Amino acid sequence: MTDVRVPAGTLKWLGDSLLCDGEPAIFQLVRCDGRIDTMPFRECLSVADRIDSYGLSRIVSALDYGLQHNMLANDDRDAWVTERTRVLSLSTAQREK
Repeated sequence: MTDVRVPAGTLKWLGDSLLCDGEPAIFQLVRCDGRIDTMPFRECLSVADRIDSYGLSRIVSALDYGLQHNMLANDDRDAWVTERTRVLSLSTAQREK
């Protein structure tokens, strides 16, 4: 069944394990057809341009907080430091729409 609240091509953020236990984060996103994708952080970063604006904003906020307070798994921290500028530009572009 198609979720009409999720525009085609968009992934709606459902939840994640950021800041939960120091382990690499896992993300859950729902597709417009209702299927739920569970993915690790690096994969989530690769589809950041498709994540809904609320979800992307929440993810960015949690990542920045986690980075400042040394709460991210090492691999997640390294990936965020590398991709932060690109993802922030996506987040800014979504807010300007």
